[in-house]
Order: sequence, then C-alpha cells, then structure tokens
Amino acid sequence: TYVTNIKEYADFVILSSTNVPATITPDFLQQSTTNQVVMLMKMRTDKSRAALTSVTLSRTGTSTDNDITAVRIWPDRKGTGLFDLEVDSPPLGSGVFGVPASGLARITLDTTTYSTDLNDLTTGPLKIDTAARNWNTYFITYDIALLATPQKTIGVEVTSATNVSVSAPNIV
Repeated sequence: TYVTNIKEYADFVILSSTNVPATITPDFLQQSTTNQVVMLMKMRTDKSRAALTSVTLSRTGTSTDNDITAVRIWPDRKGTGLFDLEVDSPPLGSGVFGVPASGLARITLDTTTYSTDLNDLTTGPLKIDTAARNWNTYFITYDIALLATPQKTIGVEVTSATNVSVSAPNIV
C-alpha cells in the first residue's frame, strides 16, 4: 500500500512584482484596447507547494474604476517574462474594479480548467512551487474602456498579504 493523500505542509508564500517595461506595454494605452499588461508578478514557496485560491488587486493612478472594463491574471506558460496571448491563454481568472469595493478587483480563479489538487504531482499555474523547482510567473492585464478618460494614469498593486489567498495552512 501507499499513501494517497498527503497533508499539506505550512509554507511561507513569497510574492514579488515589477512594473512592465515599455517594450512589453507602451507608455500610453489607448481606449478600447484589451489585454494590456500592467504588472508582472512572481510567487514561490519556501518548502513545499501551495495552491493559489484568490487575488484582490488595487487600482492605482488617477483613473476611475469605469476606465478599466476587465482585469485578468494570466500564467507565463513559456517562462520568458513576455506576455503572448496565444500561448498564455486562457487566463487564470478575471474581475472588475468596484468588486468588492471601489478601487479593488477580486479575481475569481478558474479551478475547473486549472487544478489546485496538491496531491496531484503535475504542475499547474495555480500550484505555487518552491524556488528550487520554479517561480510561478503571472501577468496582470487591463482592458481599457471605450470611453476611458484621456490623460489619466493607471496602475495596479497588491496592497496587503491578506489580498492574496492560498491554501491553508500556508501564509503569504
């Protein structure tokens, strides 16, 4: 016989993020454009794997919630740090600013397409791994509204560790 269900080990999940260079997303975004990369985010654990369960992002800049019609998280499937819509599709999840509150977007992750079963040893974008195996890299994209207010600035940030949820007993 063998053990079919291993209890999860308590890990610290480390998150780092960077602005996206102008070579990926231009300095100026146009109204009615989709999948504009605004942040690159990386996650890893210190000991064993953890499952990513939700993310709440904060809008920064002078724009309003209505200037951005969708927020998405995508996996970096190639591991290059360069967003490729064909390769990195489908997104892990999406949301809109204003839910759960003004300036916030709760991203609902697709656990039907992407497994969070850590007893399944296959890798996947919602299974955060150790640095020895791999950093999980994600892109945050915006869809810019048709009538987005010109001359406004936009950005995104994770304002608190409590805005990133992972499987228990792990901690961000």
